[in-house]
Amino acid sequence: MNTNKMNPILQKMLSSRRSDILEGLRQIKADKNTPPQGQLLARGLELLRFPDADIREEAVFAFGLHWQCEEAFPILLKMLAGEESDQVVLEIAARAIATYPEIKSSEKTLALNTLAKMALNANSDPELRGIAYLSAERLANKIKDTQWANTDEDIEALDVDWNWLQTLIRYKPSTLMAVS
Repeated sequence: MNTNKMNPILQKMLSSRRSDILEGLRQIKADKNTPPQGQLLARGLELLRFPDADIREEAVFAFGLHWQCEEAFPILLKMLAGEESDQVVLEIAARAIATYPEIKSSEKTLALNTLAKMALNANSDPELRGIAYLSAERLANKIKDTQWANTDEDIEALDVDWNWLQTLIRYKPSTLMAVS
């Protein structure tokens, strides 16, 4: 492929240099007009699973939180369900999941189930648990965007509806894990 005619952001994201990849992802986040598609989207989805946590963090922010790419949603869910160990990546993924405007009912149920399990996990960081709880509340339309954005994220400082969380983890739709 002739790299002289390649999209300059894609060229950075395909680079073997970490700094180039990060810069390309930051440029995607800065763009307010052009959602990623084609090769740019495909590379972004690959970067969601990249070995470097900083690159995954930027990719989750760009393709999940900023652009809410439909193709990224199942990858974000898998991250939250245990495929990701980096705390910052998990926090951004939980926030991103809560911002998707239109998701299938089965995906929403799985997302709520996953976020509830995260919030209930006493072994996790209190801030991650709080972010998971608030994200579940936002996804379920229990809180407004302003509340979601301006609330203390430490679960120990929140007025948590523990019964609601327990109800969420009881949902076990049979087709949910078919999400790729």
